[in-house]
Amino acid sequence: MSLIPSSIINLFLISNIFVSLVNGIFDDHKTLIFHHCSSQKLDYINGGQNVDARTKLFEKLHFQSFHSKFNSTFVMVDDESESSFSGFFQCRQDLDVPRCNECMKAFRNVSKGLCGNSMAARIQLSGCQVQYEADKYNAIFSLHEELNHNKCGEKQYLISNKYFHQIRSKAFEALESEIAGGRGYNGFYSIKNEGFKANAQCEVGIDECKCAKCVVEAVEVIQQLPDCESSIDGQLFLGLCYLTYHFNPRDLRDHQEEEQPGAPFGKVAAIVIGSVLLLLVAFMLLRCLNKKDDDY
Repeated sequence: MSLIPSSIINLFLISNIFVSLVNGIFDDHKTLIFHHCSSQKLDYINGGQNVDARTKLFEKLHFQSFHSKFNSTFVMVDDESESSFSGFFQCRQDLDVPRCNECMKAFRNVSKGLCGNSMAARIQLSGCQVQYEADKYNAIFSLHEELNHNKCGEKQYLISNKYFHQIRSKAFEALESEIAGGRGYNGFYSIKNEGFKANAQCEVGIDECKCAKCVVEAVEVIQQLPDCESSIDGQLFLGLCYLTYHFNPRDLRDHQEEEQPGAPFGKVAAIVIGSVLLLLVAFMLLRCLNKKDDDY
């Protein structure tokens, strides 16, 4: 006869399932997430040359990923400017170069059947993204203000939704604080807070103000997504940034909710800290707006 209550055993098993799901998502860096293709198509007159140029572009980007996690390049076939492509790749900054290269190798395999003869495209894998366009492409292939893709994981049942939302909000506030404080690396920011791990990655080359605005927008959007209301993980990809979070119940300090003894003090402290973080983010955004005005 077991001396351990069945409720504790069930809690342990459920917790292990969540941990396995989260670790699997975190380690994944070669899965196709989405692809976005332009409506403008290449003409078939130079179809062969266009295919050659795009293939050579992909080959060059893959080769560059042996040595770096971001690069851009340009390809022209037989000195024909009509058959030229430019593009760049960017890997997640938390990946090392070998895993970045693995992602780009996976990109070459999955991209063959995607976007056909589109003049421009963005192809996103879990560990890297590629954007490219034909040089004669004259549309504005801008995804900066468009919700590209979101994905929400399994629901959590270990704690109340109210408490889940509270600690997730704290994690997002901590992430925004990292960005406001400029404590990232090449546009990559990561925090761990009360069972949550949250990452944000901005496109390489954009200034910190655009990055901050994009991540703040991403936080607002993902918190409003019905499918992510109580999900243990979520992903949101915007034009200039992406946001991901994972919830691991094992990292909760004591699995204690705010209603437990001593909670009033903890609640007041959390409100004060949260207010300070929000003021810090608001100050940075205001500074960004003033900087934009000064540029005109």
